[in-house]
Amino acid sequence: MHIDETYTAASRPQRWVGCHDPFWPRVSLNGLRDRLALSPEISEARLEVAAHAAVLKAAAAFAQWRRCLRARGIQRLQDLNRHAAGRRLTHCYLRCVTLETRSLLRSSLAMPCGSLAH
Repeated sequence: MHIDETYTAASRPQRWVGCHDPFWPRVSLNGLRDRLALSPEISEARLEVAAHAAVLKAAAAFAQWRRCLRARGIQRLQDLNRHAAGRRLTHCYLRCVTLETRSLLRSSLAMPCGSLAH
């Protein structure tokens, strides 16, 4: 018996991935899946691992922005969303996460068995 595991955006439970630093906004895994037009063959677990790595890489890439904004008293990036520059920075951060997730999903994540430390 075959069970169809194809979900519409409305029927999937909402899941999020975030950075260890609450300055950066959480990223919707459903939103990532939709923006990247991922096939059902990409499991939720694989997407979550790639997205988590992408969030960490994006946070590192935008670390100088965070330091400058924190020095000015800004606690979260979303606090700037009422300003055009803040919305652009949020867009750039989320775009970075999206592109890095795509790159990680396309790359071979398999490790040779001998490369694991015992």
